[in-house]
Amino acid sequence: MHSVGAIIVLYYPDCEHVARMLIALRDSVDYMILVDNSETASQLNLCPNAYYMHMGSNVGIAAAQNRGLKRLLELSCDYAFLFDQDSTISVNFIRDMLNAFFSSTDETLAAIGPQVVCNYIGKNEQPKLQKPYRHVGNFQYVRQIISSGMLIDLDKLKKVGMKEEDLFIDGVDHEWCWRAATLDYSVAITSKVEMNHQMGIERKNFLGISYKVGQAIRHYYQVRNILLLMRRPYVPMYWKLRNSAMIVLRLILVILQGENKAARLKYMFLGFMDGLKGKKGKLGQYKKPV
Repeated sequence: MHSVGAIIVLYYPDCEHVARMLIALRDSVDYMILVDNSETASQLNLCPNAYYMHMGSNVGIAAAQNRGLKRLLELSCDYAFLFDQDSTISVNFIRDMLNAFFSSTDETLAAIGPQVVCNYIGKNEQPKLQKPYRHVGNFQYVRQIISSGMLIDLDKLKKVGMKEEDLFIDGVDHEWCWRAATLDYSVAITSKVEMNHQMGIERKNFLGISYKVGQAIRHYYQVRNILLLMRRPYVPMYWKLRNSAMIVLRLILVILQGENKAARLKYMFLGFMDGLKGKKGKLGQYKKPV
């Protein structure tokens, strides 16, 4: 019998929503690890199989996920699910994802994700340049998947390594998938399972194109991490080209439509300069380039 755990990363969460997530998970997994990046501890009603870890500050999504993953490894878990607090899952989510994973005979499969439905537009959102490169049964093989809803084979995690904490937030999930590919592992999306997820804090439209809007500080990590990841040979070329263009497009959108424009432009500039310098880690707590 396989042992399965779930990790939920929190940051000043809606505790009622988290409670609903725990109810959906509690009978389907052996352990639930809640890693809280809030400065003050969240007041949560925990199930008997739930562990709460309060980090005391925002250490980033990668560090929080790693803390949870290490705990599941200590508990001898075989598989781990990762969730953000912005996801909505059904009581059958874990069962359906595990059934999908075990239906595959592909020994290279390191992780799978569900079809992610954006809460704002009510449908799956797949960028045109990130189409699947292979279809096998109910699986769409892709270069990367987002972390929320991800099911990871922990034996393969031990070989690929943990999430890269120096990236802090943006690109963490994708970088792990690309690193897994260097060991000939693959990731895929199953068409049999859907999960609702809130992408950004709102949606806007520009010339008929819908795009997500996040917190102003996210521009720093987005721009900086694009520049950091562009230097790595294992990062797909299409991603480098697409995101080089996205820096320019984001700048235009901020100038034309951005709220809190001064802060957004400031963070983009800081991210650009720090990306060129190779600075990593949390803004204001840099790690020097090696």
